[in-house]
Amino acid sequence: MHQALQIPEIIRTILEGSNTKKALAVALTCRAFLEPGLDRVWHTLRGFTEIVSCFPEDLCEVERRDVRGLNGNPTVEVEVLVLRRALKVADLERYLTKYSHRIRVFTGINTRLFFLSNEVSQALQMATEYRPGALSPHLETFYWPFFAQQYETYYGRECSAMVSAFVPLLLSSTVASFCLPYFEIVQPITSTTIQLALSRLRLTKLNVLTGAHVSWVQEVLQGPLGNQLRNLRLNIVTSPQLLVCVKALPQLRYLHLGVVGNLLPLNAALTTELTIPFPSLLNFTFFAKDYSKVAAILELIPTTNGIRHLGFTVDNPGIKDEVRETIDIIRVRMNPWTLASLRWVERGGPRQAPQTVPIDVDIHGSVDISPLFLFKNLTRFKISIQEPVQLSPNQVDQIPLAWPTIQSLKVRSPGRNHLAPLIDYEHILSLIDGCRSLRKLSLPFDTTRLAGNETSPGAPYSLETLQVDDCPIYSPTRVVAFLKANFRKTTTITRQTPEDAGERSLFCQRWDIVEKEWAAYCST
Repeated sequence: MHQALQIPEIIRTILEGSNTKKALAVALTCRAFLEPGLDRVWHTLRGFTEIVSCFPEDLCEVERRDVRGLNGNPTVEVEVLVLRRALKVADLERYLTKYSHRIRVFTGINTRLFFLSNEVSQALQMATEYRPGALSPHLETFYWPFFAQQYETYYGRECSAMVSAFVPLLLSSTVASFCLPYFEIVQPITSTTIQLALSRLRLTKLNVLTGAHVSWVQEVLQGPLGNQLRNLRLNIVTSPQLLVCVKALPQLRYLHLGVVGNLLPLNAALTTELTIPFPSLLNFTFFAKDYSKVAAILELIPTTNGIRHLGFTVDNPGIKDEVRETIDIIRVRMNPWTLASLRWVERGGPRQAPQTVPIDVDIHGSVDISPLFLFKNLTRFKISIQEPVQLSPNQVDQIPLAWPTIQSLKVRSPGRNHLAPLIDYEHILSLIDGCRSLRKLSLPFDTTRLAGNETSPGAPYSLETLQVDDCPIYSPTRVVAFLKANFRKTTTITRQTPEDAGERSLFCQRWDIVEKEWAAYCST
């Protein structure tokens, strides 16, 4: 065996990308691999099954019980683990000494759903001297058990109490990330458990799932927890009152707002409170239904902010005026000295079907992104919107000067394939020549004039990904020859084809050939 494989850190690095089954196989291969392999196997706990499997066989048994759901949900049968005999401290020795210290993440979404009875939880607490988190002393990330199945309502009070009784055995003082679950109805015992846990833990990351009660979240953020949070994901409707709480968090670095609601202040006092700046925010992402919500949230960001990454998704495609207004707001509100990444995506489908595209097209009426050239420190830029964004040769020539350190550049207008690109392969080569840090490029360009033997003096480039969509193409053979000459280090040539059920265009069929040949070329 190679000497390097006797170093545990190297084995751990190798195992990071493997699944549990492969990691277990490695752990059982030889003694040198055992500890790193077990660390990977026990890193993420998906339920109670793994813990129970370490108990003596005669300690517990599964009992089937009928439990009544809430809000008219029918009575259902569940599996509950109960004691067959008295639990001894020695029963836990194997688990506590060999496995518990390896656990870092608890997700609570195992494939087999069963509950630990209150008597089992109470016995475990007594055997571990009521130490918080005794069953996972080095846990870092915690997801509330079974949150994805809405069990509070479906399984009712009895199951809610059983889960809440067991949770303190997992929540050690090392937990830094906590996921607040989705409940249709929050039982008092569940609310008590969560609130006491949040008041005791020194969390730096909080994830609030869709459906959580806004007033409850506000109360949590206004407590001691809010002063230490660095990462916050709110997948609930953002109200003005909730935003006031969020904007005042002193150490908040990363913020994601799942749904931006109506942010019109209710009164003058609230308007004043909404002007509170984000003192430490670096990464800001959000989802908005339409562009009016985008404008409302961006207008609340102070121009002296230190945001490095701004990303937002809009559900409904905007008209040209809305898009231009958004560009202006970004230009005014974002700090040109700090912004390094901008991601802007429309999620909704095109407003017009391919068969209804206009007969008379004004290529000079496309969206102009050149005002964003103000941000000289951009390393990542992505815009994917329905309104056409067509870079002119002059604008492409400006990019190396405007964004000299750009690493990822993606400009797309899905659903607008009827528009021919204004740039060709020469402009693409010139762009990459001027942007030596560029690794990912998505920019439609015309390939119809390619002879196939064009080679740039700077080739082969270190580009990793080139997205072409269905650009104009006449000869797949010449395009492949051009790619091999200039982009042979590029591992991925990809595109996003239009989503129509009709006959595939000739351009589309030709790019199919290019994609297939490039995959074969890379495999050799």
